[in-house]
Amino acid sequence: MKMQALGITVLYPEVPALNRSENQGNILVLKRIGDFVYISRQAMRYYLWNTLKTGFGWKETKVTIEDRVVQFSIEEITEELLSFGFMVARKKSKTRKDQAESDKESNQKGEQITRKAAVSMTDGEFLNRYLGEISFNTNHDLLKRPKDANADPKDANADPNPSPYQKEEHRGILRWSVVIDVNRLCKIEDKWRGVLKQEQIAQIEDDDNRDKFINKIVNDILTAIQEGIIYHVGGKNEPLTPIATFVYKVSIPSPLLHNVVYANLEDGDKYVVNLDDVEKFASKNIYFGDYKQNLRVRLLDFKVVNKKSDPPIYTNNRIQVKINSKDGVIEFV
Repeated sequence: MKMQALGITVLYPEVPALNRSENQGNILVLKRIGDFVYISRQAMRYYLWNTLKTGFGWKETKVTIEDRVVQFSIEEITEELLSFGFMVARKKSKTRKDQAESDKESNQKGEQITRKAAVSMTDGEFLNRYLGEISFNTNHDLLKRPKDANADPKDANADPNPSPYQKEEHRGILRWSVVIDVNRLCKIEDKWRGVLKQEQIAQIEDDDNRDKFINKIVNDILTAIQEGIIYHVGGKNEPLTPIATFVYKVSIPSPLLHNVVYANLEDGDKYVVNLDDVEKFASKNIYFGDYKQNLRVRLLDFKVVNKKSDPPIYTNNRIQVKINSKDGVIEFV
C-alpha cells in the first residue's frame, strides 16, 4: 500500500485559553466541553494560515461578493485553496433558450463546487480540567481621562462609574493534530478543472512542478507548527511552540496518535511525556509496525524528561520530509 498521508500531533506547554465562546452577560466565557476547555478547529486553522501567509509567503486567495455572499474566487490556484479546501456557489451558464425559460421562473438554480480540505485538523484540546478561574477587569486609564482633559464636571460622562467585566481564565497543556492527505494535495477535481485556465492546470500537473509544490506546502506547514504559530488574540501575542512534536506516516488520513499522546507538568517546570505508550502504540499501528522508519519525535530537551529511546525516532532538529508524488512515498530527511 502506498503512503497516503502525514500526521502531526503536538503538545504545547502551559498556554492560556485563546478562543472564547458567546458572552453571558458581562462574563467572557471559554469554549469548553464539560470541564475541558478547547480551541476550535476554525481558530487553529486561521492562525496556522496566518503564520503561513506572514512567514512563508503564501498567497492570499481573492474573494468575490455576489448577492451579499462573500466566498473564495477559485479562478486561480493558491496554496490556501489546495490545502484547506473551499465551497463556492456559481450560477450555471445558459444558452439563450435556457435563459429565456429561466427568466420565467423566480428562482435561478446554480451549482456548488467543493474541494475537501487536504489539510485537516482537530480542535486544540486542553488536557487538564477547567477549575472555574475568573479574572475581573476594567479600563482605569479611560476612566480618568475625562478629568485629565478638564471635562465639564456637570457632564455626566466626565466621571463615569466603572463597569468591570469578567473573563474565565485557564492555562494548561494543549494537544492538537493535523493531517496532510498527500495523495489529494495537488489533485484537481473535474468541476474545479472547468473553472481554471489550462496553463494553470498544466503547471500543477507537470511532474517536477507538482513535486516541488507539494514539498513546499508540506514542509512549510511542518516548519510553521514546529517553530511556532503566530497567535494574536485579545491584544496580545501568545507563543504556540510545541514541547513535543510527533510526525508520522499513515496509510489513511487519520491522526492516529492524537488520543495516545499525553503529558504532565512535574516539579514546576519539567514535562513528562508518555513516550513509552506512544512507542508501544506506534509499533502496532503506524504503517504496518515499521514505526522506526515512519515516526519522528522532536522534543525540547530542557523541558521534557523521560526520554528513553534511541535515534532515529527522536531528534532535536527540525523534522522535514521529501515526497515523491509519482509513487506516493514520503521520506524523512
